[in-house]
Amino acid sequence: MLGQMKRQLENSRCFRQGMEKDLEECAEARWLAKPVLDSRALPLDSDNVRLQGPGVMSFEKKHTISGKGSIRLDVPTDGCRRHPSNRAFSVTTMMRLLPGENLERFNRISLWIYVDSPAIANNFMELSIHNQGKHIMPLPGRFEGTHTLGIPHGEWQHIVWEFPYVYRDFVTGISLAIHAHRTPVPAPQGITVYVDNMCLEQVEADHYKGFDLRAGAIAYCHSGYRPEVVKQAYAQSGSGMFYLRNSSGEVTFQGNCVPQANGLRQMDFSPVKAEGWYTLEVDGKKSRPFRIGRDAYIPAAWKTLNFFFSERCGFDVPGIHTECHMDVMSVHPDGRRLPVCGGWHDAGDLTQAAINTAESVFAMLELAIAEREAQPELSQRAKEEARWGLNWLMRTRWGDGYRHNGTVIGFWSDNIQGTLDDINADSGNRPFDNFMIAGVCAKAIALFRDDDPRFADWCAPLCQRGFFICSGRNASVSGQRVGRGALYAASDERSSCNLSYGVI
Repeated sequence: MLGQMKRQLENSRCFRQGMEKDLEECAEARWLAKPVLDSRALPLDSDNVRLQGPGVMSFEKKHTISGKGSIRLDVPTDGCRRHPSNRAFSVTTMMRLLPGENLERFNRISLWIYVDSPAIANNFMELSIHNQGKHIMPLPGRFEGTHTLGIPHGEWQHIVWEFPYVYRDFVTGISLAIHAHRTPVPAPQGITVYVDNMCLEQVEADHYKGFDLRAGAIAYCHSGYRPEVVKQAYAQSGSGMFYLRNSSGEVTFQGNCVPQANGLRQMDFSPVKAEGWYTLEVDGKKSRPFRIGRDAYIPAAWKTLNFFFSERCGFDVPGIHTECHMDVMSVHPDGRRLPVCGGWHDAGDLTQAAINTAESVFAMLELAIAEREAQPELSQRAKEEARWGLNWLMRTRWGDGYRHNGTVIGFWSDNIQGTLDDINADSGNRPFDNFMIAGVCAKAIALFRDDDPRFADWCAPLCQRGFFICSGRNASVSGQRVGRGALYAASDERSSCNLSYGVI
């Protein structure tokens, strides 16, 4: 496993591109391998399928996975008006009608989707069950009854969704909603979606509620355990002994399963400190191999950094998107404007926020410091990704307390100011955001001082003036009441309040 990680590191220049997919290790592989206990086909034809929203629907005989033909949807990715939420322009929905049926006999839907979208690497869609019985689904204003999908371009995808938790006593339809998010590069503003082989299925559903485990499952830290930490795992049953085996299959530790609440059984193997790969065995059930060693969490750190790299905004991310959102602006109350591309997309869409960025940068700086000696490549890569976030935090401040605090973005813009997809977000003067960012910049100065003093100096204005400590009962920062003893960054706050000043 570490060998596979090393190979990916070498091939990707320390993950300066997206990681290779490892479908054999994901939950989807386990779902697709489940035995289907019962099934019912849901034919897709003009008698039972309706299209809502912009686009054209037709029946396609040649492009099919089932051999029986598919539903073809030609969908625009643009629109003359965008949704007030800034998350999309239009939404096109294919509804497979049902006559108000009780579908409690089934707990999974299966279908195949193919998307022709050369300019979009990942297409956002929503699969929903529409129930009009005792409980309405999808629940208005919530996510119950809906399953979100990310469909890549150019290949058939087998989609399965287990829904034992969704009310389905009077189902009137199953829908596939395709959101118009535009394209990240100049391209035809449309995609083609093929839907085929939809059916309802009954499987042994995954456990989804509570702390008890599904039958045969073992709960353990998949990343592994460092030698000095407490090492525990849990099973739902286990009346006697558990065994810890090394990579050769030899039992290196055994112990008693200790009963816990909800029928859980705790397995504690904290005394084991020898580095290596291990598996747990209890009642004939085995875990997958996991690591005990100082480097146990290192693969997870690399994967997290690679995720952030893939989420970069305003950057050409290989295989994902080109430079983006250069026409998203932050507006100062006095009318000044600055572009806020940069940082990282987050929140499951293309949004970004100052406080999220600050917290992420701080964690990267901590990682860079902690692994400077033991994992110099990881340390350098964490430092590099932290710098990307720091640049955005410093560039999106006005220097008078105001900065870009965040905005909602759910679509790709054309990078041209003055067109219909422009976003203009208000800047804000938020004490806590400024305090957090000042602290992050202070942390960065120490890390960058030796090898890049000029960058360290650029971080300094955000924290060199120290902090305010509240000393009065009626103090306020930027018009907001603060409590006695509260600590606020002085760097970006021009506040009239009863605050004592001190550099820390």
